[in-house]
Amino acid sequence: MKKLIYLLLFTVLIHCAKSNSQKQSDIPVAEALCLSSHLKTGDNISSGKIRAEELRLLSDAGVKYLRRDFLWHEIEPERGRFDFSGYDRIVNEAKSYGMKFIGLLAYGNTWASESSRECIAKGLNSCTNYPPDNPEDFANFVFQTVSHFKDNVHLWEIWNEPNFGINFFKPFSDPKRYGEILKRGYESAKSADPEAIISFGGVLIPDYWIEPSGIEFLNLVFSALPDARNYLKAYYALKNLYEIAGNYHVAQNISVTEDNNIYRV
Repeated sequence: MKKLIYLLLFTVLIHCAKSNSQKQSDIPVAEALCLSSHLKTGDNISSGKIRAEELRLLSDAGVKYLRRDFLWHEIEPERGRFDFSGYDRIVNEAKSYGMKFIGLLAYGNTWASESSRECIAKGLNSCTNYPPDNPEDFANFVFQTVSHFKDNVHLWEIWNEPNFGINFFKPFSDPKRYGEILKRGYESAKSADPEAIISFGGVLIPDYWIEPSGIEFLNLVFSALPDARNYLKAYYALKNLYEIAGNYHVAQNISVTEDNNIYRV
């Protein structure tokens, strides 16, 4: 079986094409349109009510897929101790409405990063957004999470906006380091669920205030991993990526996980 990995581009609505051979206009909106969501995972009455109302509204809108982060530091708060209860809750409740997930396997974990612990000691924010010192720690989290949800979740994304280092891959973006995390995460996920589709982390595209831009970051990851085509094929939505795709012999199909444009349907 060929290894497939989607490049998910940063852009609020998600387009989920069911068939690469179908034109976007041929795909029913309910099957092609997904939504980023931050469903609450809590088991208290307030969280339950908010979650139920959100799911009801999403269902009424015809949404079939939800893109939601599955946070490492919440799922594995201590090395080797996993708690999936909150995520079981949202997956099962969404399933009752006929909705599935694109799960973002993200971000870092304080026990897995010295920089993260130093961040906490200084009283700073977003201290769990540092990559792990050892990619194997993240790979184990991926394996355990994908294994746990393999009956209900088959679409996974490795990290989010890894080129936006100041926010999501602290202290700065590192294409080679992300590539290593991506590679090990992909291998672990496929080991846990051979049928899973594992995606390149959605990148922040603008090149006028983000360095590197999403396109440049993609190029840098591929450059840092000479054997990249053996581990992934990238799906993209920007014309600029055709040249990069050709250089690295990757696929030429489209999967956009977020879009800030408004479409007439």
